[in-house]
Amino acid sequence: MQNRKLILIVGELAAGKSTLANHIAARYGVPAFTKDRIKELLCDGVGFRNRAENLKLSFLTFELLFHIFECCSAAGEPLVLESNFRQNELDRLEVAAANAGYDVLTLSLTGDLHVLHRRFLARIASGTRHAAHQTQDLSRFEDFSAISYAENPRRLFGTVVTIDTTAPDAPFDLSDDARIRAFLA
Repeated sequence: MQNRKLILIVGELAAGKSTLANHIAARYGVPAFTKDRIKELLCDGVGFRNRAENLKLSFLTFELLFHIFECCSAAGEPLVLESNFRQNELDRLEVAAANAGYDVLTLSLTGDLHVLHRRFLARIASGTRHAAHQTQDLSRFEDFSAISYAENPRRLFGTVVTIDTTAPDAPFDLSDDARIRAFLA
């Protein structure tokens, strides 16, 4: 019960949140749970017919992430949670983490929104983007920008590290990898 560590990965669409979560899981052996993967499983199993049903699955996805945190915290296990969290979700996690005695490292992924929008559109064009993530038309930059963290800042908690993922040669900058290693030690 000594290693009560929570890494939250938050930030912009197409900033590499899931990629970073999976990297940390593989490198440090800490379980990582990503909103996108949980939502994809729900959509494959339950399905949805419209944007409203898809949004219900998004809310349920957070409830599952929160349940996972509660289960891991009961065992005192470290974990990584990744999502483009809404403020009320972050608030619930902050209280739960504090009550469970967790140290929190929040990695906030950001970048030039024009670059991230192009990256987002490329994911859609590739044909590999799951249907669960395509119910809102964000082809116009203005619509993409309107839902961004830049336009809708969240109050983050714990030790917050901002990582700019604009660089085209990498989905994220791992210059803070030593900091992640030290946090998990």
